[in-house]
Amino acid sequence: MPPARTARRAKPAPEPEPEELEDEFDPEPYLNKKMTPTMEDYVQWWRDNVGDPDQLDSELLITLGARFYNIFQKSDFNISRREERRAERAQTRTARAAANGETDDDEDDGDDEAPPARRPGRAAAAAKPAAGRSRKPAAAAKPAARKGGRRPAAGAQAY
Repeated sequence: MPPARTARRAKPAPEPEPEELEDEFDPEPYLNKKMTPTMEDYVQWWRDNVGDPDQLDSELLITLGARFYNIFQKSDFNISRREERRAERAQTRTARAAANGETDDDEDDGDDEAPPARRPGRAAAAAKPAAGRSRKPAAAAKPAARKGGRRPAAGAQAY
């Protein structure tokens, strides 16, 4: 004989969530800001690769502008312009440091060597035990588990 079915109770109606006040978007600060060098580069790249933005419908321009930005970011034009600006900033910092009497020879704190490579993922987390927890001794550590797949029977060879 099949088991008797129990009557299901109707779930209570969810309580209405209190209305959250959304902050209204205010474009005014963005409209009044000066364009960054990257923005100016994007306009130049657009003119060189897509065409004259003045000739496009505004709705299409907005849509394409958002779609093409990631292409611009990966472009050789953008990469070279960014490198040029980085070099200019480095040169300015060096000139400023020289004007203040600072030189690279004055500070020898061993920064010539590259920092040690970070360990990815769990290995990095395991190296720093959480506060209040003691780390198990190395002898009690479990052997590394094999990744997925079937395991051979005891005494059998793996395929």
